[in-house]
Amino acid sequence: MDATAVAVQALRAAGSPADAAAGLRWLVSVQRTDGGFTNAGGVANANSTGLAAQALRDGGRPLAWLRARVFLADLQVGCAAPVADRGAVDFDGGVFDPGTAPRATAQAVLGLVGTGFARLSTVTATTGAPTLPCR
Repeated sequence: MDATAVAVQALRAAGSPADAAAGLRWLVSVQRTDGGFTNAGGVANANSTGLAAQALRDGGRPLAWLRARVFLADLQVGCAAPVADRGAVDFDGGVFDPGTAPRATAQAVLGLVGTGFARLSTVTATTGAPTLPCR
């Protein structure tokens, strides 16, 4: 799953959209009804879904991307969590594990935004991270 998502983006960046289209079709075909994507162990998770979502948006599959975004947003840790964990993305929606959160969050952000690797830029980047408006 993850390798296909990255390969699709590499093929598009290399000017091979027809080859990338086959990978995009496969990604759409294996997307779960809840919008998530599974790893080799069959667990729907933020890592695989984030990479697949990024490839889907970059590859012009907006409906599949939006479904994946909903799945990813549902994994984000909200205001009921300890302050240090708020905003992170949980790996699979189970018990939050701070050990898996950095990778899960990083890959989920790629899918939530959907900008392909070849189009990432620091031109409009800012420092710091947003905070959740918790009361």
